[in-house]
Amino acid sequence: AEYMGWGAREEGFDWGAPYVGVHIRRGDRPDLWQHSVELYAARAASHRPAASSRLQVYVAADADTTIDEFKVALRAAVGSGVELVIAHQSGARGNASYMFSRSTPQELTHTALADVLALSEASIVVAAQRSM
Repeated sequence: AEYMGWGAREEGFDWGAPYVGVHIRRGDRPDLWQHSVELYAARAASHRPAASSRLQVYVAADADTTIDEFKVALRAAVGSGVELVIAHQSGARGNASYMFSRSTPQELTHTALADVLALSEASIVVAAQRSM
């Protein structure tokens, strides 16, 4: 997908194949912390095609640390023997405060648009209802 040129890490990701979209919102919504990263991972893992040993996931999150936690949780949720391919926006920010202090309006716009487009093309989206 053309919009992924804005910085998505997508090694081995097949944008033409079905994938699960995951939206984990943390920084500006402390009320959403009640949903653990493990819960998002379990929900994403439950949508792996039955006959497939491959699961593709696009994760939209406001901190690279959240993405790292999600990757570990997803691996635990699917177990061994399943190839995981995970794409996400790059830009190690460390924590969610980058959204309000360290990014330019253009960077925020590009990231948001890329996430919205990627999530809109997902076969299914896993997210907290209040974060949408």
